[in-house]
Amino acid sequence: MAFELFHGIAFANIAFLLLLFFILYASLSNTFGITLKFPRFLTSQDMPGQMLTLTISADGKMFVYDKNVDGNALERMLRAGNHTAVFIKADSKTNLAALTAVWEICKKAGVERIGIATGI
Repeated sequence: MAFELFHGIAFANIAFLLLLFFILYASLSNTFGITLKFPRFLTSQDMPGQMLTLTISADGKMFVYDKNVDGNALERMLRAGNHTAVFIKADSKTNLAALTAVWEICKKAGVERIGIATGI
């Protein structure tokens, strides 16, 4: 009887550890649903303070907090939130026209500082 109880406890421990492993792996493996490949630059600086983070995918779609937005919605969001800094995470294959359009929207909404994420 004691031998069977030992096998049951060992099986329960293994099952618990496997469950824990898969839960942690699933939660840490893909934080955002948008996959980006950042461009590489040698001269990069950190932007201090709180800011709005904007993501631009390779096909030019814009995301704020993992929510797809268009240019008008972005401008309204920037004006309503009184954001003074925007941090842009753009894929290295993002069209320059899409990036400059976002830059203009930010400036038009009164954003004072704009940063671009780079890979090191």
